[in-house]
Amino acid sequence: MNADPITEEIRKTLKKFPNTDSRTLARRISKEFEITIEQARNRIRYQRGACGAKSKKHNHDTHRPLKEAGSYKPTMPPSLAEPWVPFELDGSKNVGVIADIHIPFHAEKPVKMAIDTLKKAKIDTLLVNGDAGDWYTLSRFEKNPKYRDKRAELNAQREFWKYLRYEFPKARIVFKKGNHDERWEKWVWNGGLAEFHDEPLLQLDVWLGLQQLGVEIVGDQRIIMAGKLPILHGHELPKGIANPVSPARGAFLRGYHSVMVSHSHVPGSFVAVDLFHKSMVSWSTGCLCTLNPEYARINQWAWGFANIRIAQDKTYDVTNKRVDYDFKVRGTDA
Repeated sequence: MNADPITEEIRKTLKKFPNTDSRTLARRISKEFEITIEQARNRIRYQRGACGAKSKKHNHDTHRPLKEAGSYKPTMPPSLAEPWVPFELDGSKNVGVIADIHIPFHAEKPVKMAIDTLKKAKIDTLLVNGDAGDWYTLSRFEKNPKYRDKRAELNAQREFWKYLRYEFPKARIVFKKGNHDERWEKWVWNGGLAEFHDEPLLQLDVWLGLQQLGVEIVGDQRIIMAGKLPILHGHELPKGIANPVSPARGAFLRGYHSVMVSHSHVPGSFVAVDLFHKSMVSWSTGCLCTLNPEYARINQWAWGFANIRIAQDKTYDVTNKRVDYDFKVRGTDA
């Protein structure tokens, strides 16, 4: 008979860290399975045969080696750090990038123009690079009462994702969480639901219906790799360069690498050349939301989107587009 998941994990942990004391391991187990440290410690001691004659009958190769009195040697505790690796757009050769739509405060015509342009480009992958939803009702900032409708906002986002899947029925769709999208999990953490934070039914992709639509979601502020091009929403980068004249240049100075970001709502590019005349280019994409929200009536925002074509060797060509005030699609350099 198979052991329960907690027992299985304890056995694996004891085999990996046979000399680590039970209380240290108990902290790790209790955090993973949401049991008390004492409950975890008792179960660990049982597996180690330290709970009397009954537990000594069980041989799971998990007993701590017997030592002479006074021979204790401190060991390094197990790390709670988890791997943080880029999300690869493997197999993608023609990627469309849209971002900062801020449903339900989106700009309908520019969204439609971006989608129509990317459909004509025959993209095989659509990357929604953060802030698909605004989550206005979950904001910490003061909110206008007429927009305080969580259900309406949620339903609008659900409808938008259905619309995207309808427009791109065969494309791979990837959704990278932006700072506004992260408002959902922060609301779960701080809204009395913290102990259920990992409950599957409370995850953002479930609430938006993304699983049924075949949309992949990327969280943890992970880098997305389109060939050799790193893509970030933009809020993940180190702070310190306040309101740069060029967000693309600001992104380069924060990472010293070619990169594509969104977040600033300002389309543009920046080129730097190193000692050996190798060029490094950074891009920032425009937004697809209203340009005059109540919290920033006057700004330098512009609508835009991008198209990335990836070669066999993972090199890439970027076409950064803006939708101008006259609703014409133009390049960012024209």
